[in-house]
Amino acid sequence: MAGEVIKHDTEQWFFFIPIQDREARGGRPTRLTTQGYWKATGTPGFVYSSNNNRIIGCKRTMVFYKGRAPNGKKTQWKMNEYKATTHGQPSLITNNHITNLKMF
Repeated sequence: MAGEVIKHDTEQWFFFIPIQDREARGGRPTRLTTQGYWKATGTPGFVYSSNNNRIIGCKRTMVFYKGRAPNGKKTQWKMNEYKATTHGQPSLITNNHITNLKMF
């Protein structure tokens, strides 16, 4: 996975990842690795400011599957993807935006 580690311990890691060109144009992101793939689960949720309870981001949970879709084997690895929003609305994504990932 390309990205920069900003903090880690034995239980979780944090990464900043540039948004892919495909996703920046409104397409689905590719979440493939050499060993498997990340699959989004559940419904995306909002992240709220602790100051004024305003929406400041979106959160999506993903699970890692070993192998190739659709026959991959589900693992215990999980990842939360966080994206910032602008004025309570999903931001206009450009090539300069990044995603923050928390793996655990």
